[in-house]
Amino acid sequence: MENASLKANGLDIGEFTFDPGLGLTVAVGSTLFEGRVEVEAGYRISDAVFKEIAGAGTTVPSGETTIITLMGNSYYDIPAVGNILPFFGVGVGIANIEFQLDTGVDASTAIAYQAMLGAGYPLAEKIIIDIQYRFFGTSDATLRAGGSDVKSRNSAHNLMIGFRYKF
Repeated sequence: MENASLKANGLDIGEFTFDPGLGLTVAVGSTLFEGRVEVEAGYRISDAVFKEIAGAGTTVPSGETTIITLMGNSYYDIPAVGNILPFFGVGVGIANIEFQLDTGVDASTAIAYQAMLGAGYPLAEKIIIDIQYRFFGTSDATLRAGGSDVKSRNSAHNLMIGFRYKF
């Protein structure tokens, strides 16, 4: 995820940086014309580390950020190249962002969006393995941390591996 600035009385006093995290999504959908539509539930977690701006005199503990999402996705399946099944897609939905520190927990809801690009490979008649790049982002979310507002527009670049089963 991108860095999140920490402001007190409108002044920048530091920022949170995020370590690489873990993400898991589960989706159910249907083939539609030359593509697919799906509803996806997602869970992302990442450690947050506070970095103070020199001289600000602020102490904020580190913690973690959890994002739970519900997305509507649409994919366009590009004509196959041999057994390779390329695709691209977009999604929009809602994200619950939770910021957990030693001093407490705060949560905020934001609009979420994503863009996907990848390719699948059939393992069997009804099973496809795919690999994709996914850009995920949210609208601004304001959370409380150490008595100050943390304004964050979350975004992440993800490499995902998945399985599709065709019923």
